[in-house]
Amino acid sequence: MSDRDFPESRLYAPVRNWLLADGYVVHPEAWGHDVVAYKGERIVVVELKMAFTRTLYFQLIRASLFANSVFAGIKSKPRKSSLEVCRNHEFGILNVGEGVAVELSPPDSGRHMIQSHHDDALSALKAWVTPLDEVAGLPTLKGDGPAIRCAERIRKYLETRPMASWKEIFRDVPNHYAHHRSLRGAMPSIEYLKHPTPAQEDL
Repeated sequence: MSDRDFPESRLYAPVRNWLLADGYVVHPEAWGHDVVAYKGERIVVVELKMAFTRTLYFQLIRASLFANSVFAGIKSKPRKSSLEVCRNHEFGILNVGEGVAVELSPPDSGRHMIQSHHDDALSALKAWVTPLDEVAGLPTLKGDGPAIRCAERIRKYLETRPMASWKEIFRDVPNHYAHHRSLRGAMPSIEYLKHPTPAQEDL
């Protein structure tokens, strides 16, 4: 499986480089979001799509609950209607090709952000080691490369915290799943997690 099968993944490198150049620490595929980055106390999320879609719109809404700034990173030029939607909701738009062009900058208000969500996300991001071997924009599939690498990180985590709950694992281990239940559901199919001390079920 290559990035040719998933063209959105080819948008990741220009966005990563754009954020790194501005001093951000970048995490691909964090909590179901394509790109999550932080610098100081600020969190930026970029969702990658070939064009602006309804699915992308709802991803941006979810990201805005914990991020200071949220961008749609798209390959195509945005339509006027997409620009209007993003302007109304205070989302940004990046046009991604060989590089990144800012089509629309979001205001620095963070009006959708829930402070406790932001603080929890920032604490987790600062504790994570950036998984350099991962690429954003790939689908979340059982048994694929990112899932296997995630399972290996969990296995190492459980060596020192064998009684950790799935909520704790989801919080502490870099992963590309949207919720601790989806993480738990995917991991039993991964070879690395067939025999370690199992994580305790959450009450």
